[in-house]
Amino acid sequence: MARYGQWQNGIGVSEYAQNYFHTIVGCDIHTKPGSITGSLDMINADAGTAVVDALCLSRVVLPAGDAFFGSSTSGKIWKVTTAGVVSLVHTNTEGAILGMGFFNGYLYYASDTKLGRIAEGVASSQATWSSQSDTFATFTNGNTSYHPMVEQNLTLFIGDGKYVASVDAAGSFSANALDLQTQHVITALTPYENDLLIGTIVGAYNNRSGLFRWDTYSNSWTTEDYVDEVGINCFINADETIYISIGTVGNIYYYTGANAKKWRMIKDGRNSVTTGVNAYGSGNLNGLPLFVSNRGIHSLGRSDDTFPVAQVIEYVPSQGQGTTLGALATVGSQVFVSYKNGSNYGIDKLDTNKYSGFIETPLFIGKEAESVTVSYDSLPASTAIEMSTSVDGGSYTSQTVEKDDEDNREYRITDMPLNKSTLQVRVTLTASGATSPVIREIEIK
Repeated sequence: MARYGQWQNGIGVSEYAQNYFHTIVGCDIHTKPGSITGSLDMINADAGTAVVDALCLSRVVLPAGDAFFGSSTSGKIWKVTTAGVVSLVHTNTEGAILGMGFFNGYLYYASDTKLGRIAEGVASSQATWSSQSDTFATFTNGNTSYHPMVEQNLTLFIGDGKYVASVDAAGSFSANALDLQTQHVITALTPYENDLLIGTIVGAYNNRSGLFRWDTYSNSWTTEDYVDEVGINCFINADETIYISIGTVGNIYYYTGANAKKWRMIKDGRNSVTTGVNAYGSGNLNGLPLFVSNRGIHSLGRSDDTFPVAQVIEYVPSQGQGTTLGALATVGSQVFVSYKNGSNYGIDKLDTNKYSGFIETPLFIGKEAESVTVSYDSLPASTAIEMSTSVDGGSYTSQTVEKDDEDNREYRITDMPLNKSTLQVRVTLTASGATSPVIREIEIK
C-alpha cells in the first residue's frame, strides 16, 4: 500500500522518488497546506484587440502598477494596466527592445546601441508616447542580444556585452562602470545585499557561464565563479535566497554569497523541460518565487518555514504547455506573461476561473495494486475528480471512477488494470468556473 499526500514536497527528481510527485501541473499546494486544488487559469489579456504581435523578453512595472512589455524583434512597447488592459504605446525608432528598467522617475528601455527613456507620469498617461527619447544615451559595445537592467545603490545598472553601464541619481550616463573579460556577455543582473550580482554567457555552445559579485564602485569585482553550463538565464529572488536558472535543461542553483551551488533540476513528469537566457522570466507573487520554462510558470516556494521548498508548475499559459514564454511580471496579486505559440502571440493574465490541474503519482512497484482511492474535502457542483492509469510505463488510459459507498469523501477506480508490474496514477481536478475539487490524499493498495 502507498499513500500520497505530501503535497508540500512538490515534484521530485523522477518517478522513483516516493516522497514527491512525478508532476504537479496547474495546482495550488500552498493556500491550504495538507490539501491540493486547481490554480487560477490563465487567459489572453489582449484577446479582444489582439494588439500583441511579438514575443516580449523585457518588461518593467512602474510604482503605480502599470506594466510595460517590449518586443524583442520589432521595438514595440505595450502597456498593461492593473486591470489587464493591453495597448500599444510606442514603437522604438532604434529597433528591438533588449532590456527595460525603472529608476528615479523614468522608465528606461534599451535597443542594441541606444538607451531610451520616458518620464514615469507620461509613460502611463499618454495613450501614444510623444515625450520619450529613444536616444537618451549610447552604448559602447552595442550588444545585439541582451541589455538587462536593475537598480542598486541609487544607480541603474545595465548590461552591455562585457560592460556594465550605469545611470546615476543625477541622470548622468556611464557606458563603462565595470569591464569584465572580453569573452563575457552580460545576460542577467540582480541586487545581492549591498552588491550587484552579474550573470554572463560566453557562447551558445560554450559550457562555461560567469557569475560576478561587485560592490558597484570598485574598479573590479569582489568574487567570481564559473558554472559549466550554457548561460546564466535569470535570477529568481526568494526570501533571503537567490535561486539561479542556468543552462538549457532546467537546472536550478542557489547563490552562497560567493558561488552558485547546484540545487535541483526542474521536472515535469515524462516531458522535457527546456530553459534559456531570459533575464525577465522570473518574479515574486506574494512571497512565492516564480519563473518560466517551456512547461509553464513554475513556483519554488513553501507556505511555512517548516516545509521544504517545493517545485510545482503553478500556472499553465492560455496556449497550453509547450508554449514559449518570455517576460513575466507580477503586479499585486496578478501575473502577466508574454508568450509565443507558432504564429500566435500575446500577453496572458490570471483569470478568476480555475484551471483543471493534475497530479501524477510516483511509480508504484508491485503486481498487488488492486485499487486506487482519492480522498477529498470538497467537490463543488459541476466539478469532477478524474483518474487515469499508466501500466508498466505505458500511456495513460482513462478509468471509470465511482463514489465509495462507505465513505462519501472518497472516489475510487472501479476496474483496475490487470497484469502489471508497475503503476502510476494521474488525478485530474476538473474545474468549473471559479471552483475546483480539493483533495487530501491518493491511496494505492
